[in-house]
Amino acid sequence: MRTFTLWMLFLFCFQSSFAQDRIALELGMDKTWSYKPFMPTGPSEYQTSYACPTFGVSYLRRVQKHLYVGGKAYVESYSFRYDQVSRTGSYLFGGTDSTHATQIRFKGTYLFLAPLLDLGLGKHQYFHFYIMPGAGILVNGSQSTRLYKLVGSATISDITQNTASVMNTVVFRFNVGLVQHIRLSNDWHITINESIGAVSDLSDQKGTNGLPLQPNYYTLQVGLMRKYHLRLITPADSREQLH
Repeated sequence: MRTFTLWMLFLFCFQSSFAQDRIALELGMDKTWSYKPFMPTGPSEYQTSYACPTFGVSYLRRVQKHLYVGGKAYVESYSFRYDQVSRTGSYLFGGTDSTHATQIRFKGTYLFLAPLLDLGLGKHQYFHFYIMPGAGILVNGSQSTRLYKLVGSATISDITQNTASVMNTVVFRFNVGLVQHIRLSNDWHITINESIGAVSDLSDQKGTNGLPLQPNYYTLQVGLMRKYHLRLITPADSREQLH
């Protein structure tokens, strides 16, 4: 046991003698992909999204010349309206149509913790590609579900319920992204971070009339990164400081 501990301490000191560390603060916006297909008959899906602020802090350590590992803590908010509309009948030919619709309005803010695997590209590594899976905890949110039915122009039923109680408190997100580094000095960089990600179901489907809420997201962040080298203080250094 003592030998193993000494070897681990030696490896840590050896790695720390050349390891490069990076810490960054990033601010930006995220947004779901909106879509509105046209379907004369059958179910149609519509999603209207709204941009939300996002921010985070990341840490990376270089383990190989182009390979970095670390983690990120970040806050993201999701805001969108999701509609599913089903039409039956022959309204295109002058008949009476029947419409059944579900409309969901979702707002949620999450705190994510994620491991980070980063690959520097090229000789100067001005661009970095990364993979970042993470888990998020619901901090605050609201959700409403509207169910309505129309026959012709007459409203048969229209019910709106507060379904915030079925929002999932833990969600998972998988991100891939590209970071551009703009060098200010040897130690300071401006970063432009673009990523796309997929989120697990944000709500229990019993509160969404069986519809999954799994939006894909695009995120753009601008940040400031500090690069430094971690160096352990050796006993010799301590003696020099005393003198």
